[in-house]
Amino acid sequence: MTPREIQDALAARQVGQFPVSIATSLALEGAFGIYPERPAVNPPPIKSYQELWINVRTLMRNLLGSLPQDIQDKFLPGYFTLAIPQELSFIETEVLRRTEGLVRTVCYYADHGDLKRVLPGALLKVANTPKQQFQEAIEREGLRQLIEQMDLRKTRTTIEGRQRKALMITHHPVDLLSRYEFRQLDLLESHTGIIKDPSQWYTKLTGGRELPPLPFMNFTISLFGDNNQLLQAQPLKLRRKILEIAERDRWTAITTLDKIRLGIKSIEDPALRASAQVLLS
Repeated sequence: MTPREIQDALAARQVGQFPVSIATSLALEGAFGIYPERPAVNPPPIKSYQELWINVRTLMRNLLGSLPQDIQDKFLPGYFTLAIPQELSFIETEVLRRTEGLVRTVCYYADHGDLKRVLPGALLKVANTPKQQFQEAIEREGLRQLIEQMDLRKTRTTIEGRQRKALMITHHPVDLLSRYEFRQLDLLESHTGIIKDPSQWYTKLTGGRELPPLPFMNFTISLFGDNNQLLQAQPLKLRRKILEIAERDRWTAITTLDKIRLGIKSIEDPALRASAQVLLS
């Protein structure tokens, strides 16, 4: 694509009430209490927080998703630098304006090089197909170029939230494992603009909409995976056994790790029990 063609494509991308990619705009509209076809909320929900944390990779994903498929197929890493800095600048200014300066925006990128240490039993996603490998390469190089141009906060898998009250926009559920690094952490969903507290995060596990309410923690995300963002699900036999225990023992979104350990001890199959216990480490 010529520079003019990509500029035209970015200018014509699908946006919402704000001049940012549609999925990102809808998240902001929810936070500001002006989501389409919902009653206005005043004061806006975002005023209950001190910070809005945004995963820059989520801005990148939302940007791609706002473009027609034929443009996505031709998208090069450098194109991210033509839109993401402008989107973030707008977001920072608009958040300050709508909260009278009370809420600041933190745009971050996570280095998940220590993910296997944090979740030792988890199955890491592997890009197997040429298309997946190409997409990963585009994102990796695009992120590198954005890091050179923008003031982004680098984190490890565990994000240091400094005990602030925060909303977070991210499509990486593992980021939510850092909830205890914050005084309060809630998820602000792209597309839906819905704010979800930790009791609702089980929906971010693979197949989460069909799962019963479960605690969102290292064990459950290692077991079910994260919709194939960074983690794959464990074998079906193990998942089914854990769900049987969850139903039998009436697990909820606030079930403790001690209760989960007790339930796993009841698994009669030694190999299956050992597989589950690895995920508890």
